Amino acid sequence: MKNIFLLFTAISLFAIFSCEKNEIDLPATKICSAIQQDSFPLLKSELNNYLQNNIQGNSEDDLEKLARFISDQTCISRVETVCYVCIFTLPPQSELKVFYDYGNLQKEFILDVIMTEPMEVHNMH
Repeated sequence: MKNIFLLFTAISLFAIFSCEKNEIDLPATKICSAIQQDSFPLLKSELNNYLQNNIQGNSEDDLEKLARFISDQTCISRVETVCYVCIFTLPPQSELKVFYDYGNLQKEFILDVIMTEPMEVHNMH
């Protein structure tokens, strides 16, 4: 009887720990995945989808809404607005500095945001 209990326990533990977890296909998961993979095309796509569906304007408040959305991602430590309409192109651009955790390191990049309606993430450097 004791052997059956041990066998059942071993099989149960094996079944629990060998199963793959299904990744939830949420924008937050995709955004962090894109950052970890250093995939700007995926990051740009996800952020522009968010902008098209959630932020229709191009005001300074709208840029702050985008910054808050990005900073709410689990892999992001903080986001700072570098400047609002400071790059004098047509249309003008703004910049957000994004700080993220990479293992024990903190890294950063800058997002260039075109100030059209709706705004559009254009470049990362």
